[in-house]
Amino acid sequence: MIDTDPAYGHSATADAEIRKSLTAELFGPLGAALPAYAAAVSIATAGVFFEGAPRDFVCLAAILFVTAIRIGLRHIYRRRADLRRTPAQMKGWELAYGCLAGLWTLLLGIDSSFMMLSDSVILQLFGTIMVIGMTGGIAARHAPHPWIVIIQMVAILVPFTTALLIHYGLEATGLIIMTIFMFLGVWSATRQINANLTMAMRNGLANRILKDRFDTALNNMTHGLVMFDAHRTLEFANDRFAAMFNLDGNALKIGMSLDEIVDLCQSGFTGRIRTREQNIAIFERALKSRMRHEESLKFSDGRILSFRCEPIANGGTVLMVEDLTEKHEAAAQIAHLAHYDVLTGLPNRTSFREWFPRVVREAKIQNTAFSLFYLDLDGFKEVNDTLGHAIGDKLLVEVASRLTNGLRRTDLCYRLGGDEFVFVQYAPEGDDEALASRLIDLISYPFEIEGNRVKIGLSIGIARFGEDGDAGDELLKNADIALYKAKEAGKQTFRRFRHEMAAEAMDRRMRELDLRRAIEDDAIDVHFQPIVQVGTRRIVGCEALLRWFHPTRGLMRPDETIKLAEATGLIVDLGAIVMRKACMEAATWAPGISVAVNLSAAQFRDGAVVAQIKSALASSGLPGHRLEVEITESLAFGNLAGVRAAIDEIRALGVKIAIDDFGTGYSSLSYLSQIPFDTVKIDRSFVLRIGNDPMASALIQLMAGLMQSLGKSMVVEGVETSEQVAILRQLGAEYMQGFYFSKAKPATELAATFKKMFRLREVA
Repeated sequence: MIDTDPAYGHSATADAEIRKSLTAELFGPLGAALPAYAAAVSIATAGVFFEGAPRDFVCLAAILFVTAIRIGLRHIYRRRADLRRTPAQMKGWELAYGCLAGLWTLLLGIDSSFMMLSDSVILQLFGTIMVIGMTGGIAARHAPHPWIVIIQMVAILVPFTTALLIHYGLEATGLIIMTIFMFLGVWSATRQINANLTMAMRNGLANRILKDRFDTALNNMTHGLVMFDAHRTLEFANDRFAAMFNLDGNALKIGMSLDEIVDLCQSGFTGRIRTREQNIAIFERALKSRMRHEESLKFSDGRILSFRCEPIANGGTVLMVEDLTEKHEAAAQIAHLAHYDVLTGLPNRTSFREWFPRVVREAKIQNTAFSLFYLDLDGFKEVNDTLGHAIGDKLLVEVASRLTNGLRRTDLCYRLGGDEFVFVQYAPEGDDEALASRLIDLISYPFEIEGNRVKIGLSIGIARFGEDGDAGDELLKNADIALYKAKEAGKQTFRRFRHEMAAEAMDRRMRELDLRRAIEDDAIDVHFQPIVQVGTRRIVGCEALLRWFHPTRGLMRPDETIKLAEATGLIVDLGAIVMRKACMEAATWAPGISVAVNLSAAQFRDGAVVAQIKSALASSGLPGHRLEVEITESLAFGNLAGVRAAIDEIRALGVKIAIDDFGTGYSSLSYLSQIPFDTVKIDRSFVLRIGNDPMASALIQLMAGLMQSLGKSMVVEGVETSEQVAILRQLGAEYMQGFYFSKAKPATELAATFKKMFRLREVA
C-alpha cells in the first residue's frame, strides 16, 4: 500500500530533491531578477548624477560589475546541466549565488549610506527607498534560503543605520529602532515563508511520487483501464488499454468523448463483431447504469475481451478491459484433456459417461435402435511385455486410427482405458455383425511399428438397445459380458449378448468371490504328482498342482481355477500360496527329492515372483537346489528381455529352471541357447502320438539325445500306459510323469504311495 502521508517527502532523497528545486529557483529566468537589477543601477546612477563624487562612481562601477557576474553565473547554470547533477554541485551553486548576492547587497548598502550622508534630501530619499525596497524583496525572493536573507539584510542595513547615526546622531534613534523591528519582521516572515514553502514542496514531491507510482501501476496492469467523468469524457487511459486496440500511446487525449474513443478503437483493432453504433450503445448503457456492468465480447480475430464498468463517487465511471483469450483457451484445453485421451486423441471414459446417457434418452424418445460395441485387443499385454510400453503406446495409436477409419463419420469411437474401446452404431441388427467381422479382420492385419511386425487380435461384445437393455449402465454391462464370452470362445471373434450370459456372468462373479475368499482363508490345497527315474524306479521329484475344493461345487478343475484367477487378477496371490505350501511340504521329504512349481506369465508381469520364491525358501528352510520352477515355452521365449532378468535372479538362489510344455509354442531349438535352463518337459501331446506318428517319436528321440549331450534333463509328461513307457525308454527318455505312475495326491498320502509303488530309498 502506498503511503499518502505528506511526511513521505522527509527522507535524504526527498531533501536532496527539494534542495535541488530551491537552488534551481535562484537561477530562474533573467526576467524575474531584471527589475531588481535595473532599480539598483538606476538609484546608483542617480547618486552619481546628483552628487558626482568619486565614491559614487566607484559604487556604480562595482554594482555594475557584480551585476554582470551574477547574470553570467545565471547563464552558465542554465546552460551547463552537467555541472548541476550531484547534491555537492548544487550546494556549490547555492553558495556561489549567496556570496554574490551578499556582495551585491553590501554594495547597495554602502551606496545608500553615501546617499544618507549627503545633504541632498532627494538623495536621502533615494537611499531610503533603496533600503526598504531591497529589504522587502530579499524576504520574498530568498525566503527558501534563510542564510542568504541574513547575509543580505546585514549587508544592506548595517551601512544604512551607521550612516543614520553619523548624520543625525541621537535624533536617528527612532529610525534605527524601526530598522531593527523591520529586520526582525523580515526575518520572521522569512522563517514562516520558508516553513510553508518547504512543507508545500515536500507535499508536492510526495504527491508527485505517488502519482508516478500510481501511473506506473496503472500502466503495468494486465487489464486495460479508462476513466470517464460524469459527462462521459476521458479523464485517464493506461498504456495497456491502448495496446489492446493497437493504438499509439498518444492517441488517447484527456477530454475525448466516448464516441471518439470507440472510433479510435475500431480503427486500430482488426477484430470486428458489431457496428460503431452498436458498440457505442453498449458502452453508453453501461456508463449510464450507475451499477456494475460486465460484458464479454468475442472478436473475429479470436480474441475474447471482457468489459467491466464500475461507477465512482464523482459520477464518473471506471472501465476495465481484460483479455480473456488465454483463460478461455486454457479452460478449453483442460476440458479437452478431461474428455479426450491424450495418447490416441479419442474421447475417453469421462466423455463416454456424459455422452452415452443422452444417446439412450434420445433413442427412447425417437423410438430408434442402436448397437453398443465393446472392443478389447487380444495379445496387447504380450506386446507390452515383449516389446515395451513405448511400442504398446504406438500400437494403440495405430489401432485407434484403424478403428476410426473403419467406422462411419457419425460412429464416434471412445477409449475406455487400457486396450478397451466402445462405440455406438445405428444400423439394422444384421449389419452390426458384419461390421464386427470387418473390424476384426481390420485389426488382425499386422502392424509395422519401428521395424517390428506386430500382430494382435480383436474381440467384440455387442449389446443392442431395447432387446438387451434400455439403460446405459445395463447396456454397457451386457456388452462387457458378451465381450467376455468372445474371449472365452477363443478370442478374435465377436459375440452378441444373450440373456443366459447374464446368469453365467453372475455365476463367474460368485466363483471369483469364492476364490478370493478361499485365498484369504488359505483354503487352497496342493497335491503332488511324482516324477520317476524309470531305470531305477526312483522318485526324483514331485510336481505341485493346486486343488480348490469349493464348499458347494466340490473339486474345481485346476485349469478353470487358474483361468479364473488370471482373469480376475488373483493369480499372483494364488501362485504365492502354491509356492509356499509346496516348499513347506518338500522340506519334509528325503533330501534327494525336489519339488516343481509352475509359474504363470502374470507372476512375471507383476514383478513379485522372485520375492515370492525367496520368501517361500526362507520360511520353509528348503534348499534352493531342491526347488524347480516351471515356465511355459511361450513365456520363456516370448519375452526374452523381461523374463531373462527374473530367471537370472531365480538361478542365483540355486533354484532350477524347467521349460514346460515344450513343443507347443515356439518349437525352435535356437531359443534354448538364449535361456539358462536345467530341464525340458515334453508335452503329453507327443506321448499320445508316439504309437502312430513316426515324427513324434523321432522328435522325442532327438530331444533326449540333445539333452543328454547338453547335460540337461528331459521329463516326458502324460505317460498313462506301460506301452508308452516301453516306447519312451527305447527312445532314450529317462524321466517320466503321468497317471501310469501315480495321479496327483495330497501330501498326507505321499509317503504311503512312495513305499508301495516305487520302493522309496532314503538318500543321505
